[in-house]
Amino acid sequence: MNALSRFLFIVPLAVHLGWFAATAPRLPALLGTAPGAPGSSATVFLAGWLALLFLSTAAFLGLRQALPRLSDRWLAVPRRERWLASDEGRAEVRARLAGMVDVALLFTQIVFVGVYQIIYQTNVARPLVSVSEDVLLSFFVLAPLVLVTVFLLLLLRGFARDAS
Repeated sequence: MNALSRFLFIVPLAVHLGWFAATAPRLPALLGTAPGAPGSSATVFLAGWLALLFLSTAAFLGLRQALPRLSDRWLAVPRRERWLASDEGRAEVRARLAGMVDVALLFTQIVFVGVYQIIYQTNVARPLVSVSEDVLLSFFVLAPLVLVTVFLLLLLRGFARDAS
C-alpha cells in the first residue's frame, strides 16, 4: 500500500471516528427511525454503526490485499487477453484495480459520514453542526456515488484504450 492509499484510508476514517466520538454522546437514548415510529436504542445503533464502518473498511482493505494474489480468471477488464499476456500487463491491471478500490473506500467513507450526519442531526435537538439535508444528500451521498461511477468508467475506458 503506497502513501496515497494509506492517506485515502486513514484520513477519512480518522475524521469519521473523530466526528463520531464528538457527537455520539449527544444522541438521545432512543433514536427515531421514522416520524411516529418507536425509537431504537442509541447503544445498539452506535455499536452497529461502528461494526458497519469497520467491516466495510476491512472488506475494502482485504480486497486490496488480495488483488496481487487473485487468479487471472478474476481479472475481468476490457481486452483482457492483451493485458494478461505478460507479467507487466497483469501487474498494471492489478495496480489500476487497487486504485479503484482506494477510490471506492474513500467515497464509501464520505457517504458514511453524510449518512451519519443525517441520522445525528435528525435525532439531536441542537446539533453541534447542522448542515442542510439537501447539501448532505448532494455532496456526501450523491456526489461520491457519481464520482465512483465516473472513475470506474474512466478506468474501463483506459483499459480499452491502452490495450490497443
